[in-house]
Amino acid sequence: ETDQSAVRLIAASETAGETEELMVGFQIRLAEGWKTYWRSPGDAGYPVQVDWTGSENLAKADIVWPAPKRFSVLGLETVGYDADIVLPVAVRPVQVGESLRLKARVEYLVCETLCIPQHADLAVHLPSGPARPSQFAHLIARFLSQVPGTEASAGLSIVAADALGSLAEPVLAVRAQSAVPFVAPDVFVEGPEGLTFGAP
Repeated sequence: ETDQSAVRLIAASETAGETEELMVGFQIRLAEGWKTYWRSPGDAGYPVQVDWTGSENLAKADIVWPAPKRFSVLGLETVGYDADIVLPVAVRPVQVGESLRLKARVEYLVCETLCIPQHADLAVHLPSGPARPSQFAHLIARFLSQVPGTEASAGLSIVAADALGSLAEPVLAVRAQSAVPFVAPDVFVEGPEGLTFGAP
């Protein structure tokens, strides 16, 4: 915990259970006026980065990113979160049903007018045993519901995407259709480092 933010590692279950995938999450609390970044941060910043070295019975861990917001500060367009957030993490054990010990070295950036790198060493232990929801199960589920679904599940489809312009002034023309009317549509584009797009 710092003056700007606090982070902790929470789990949706108190035990490892018998499933091939478990949900944990990084809960990040931000002080008023501060923000942190999405997986593709835009013109500046960097996303949450995690080193799982030292974990036991961990095969794979992937952050599942809730839908972000767009920010414009001093002519820079960035993408991230400006309120308390849980970044859900889908965790797969090597041996299903066995105890799971997670150790996470977390690096992230918080910004107001200045940006401050943050880091934390976090851990959680899920002992073997029948699945039992934790006090954080609903919190993680709430942010999982904010993760964009597939095109089909949203009734949305991208009809075409054409790259125009140049590297100095890239333009992306996107045509989309939806089963329900668009309200304030936005497009978040991910691409090579240094190639960013503003709001459509």
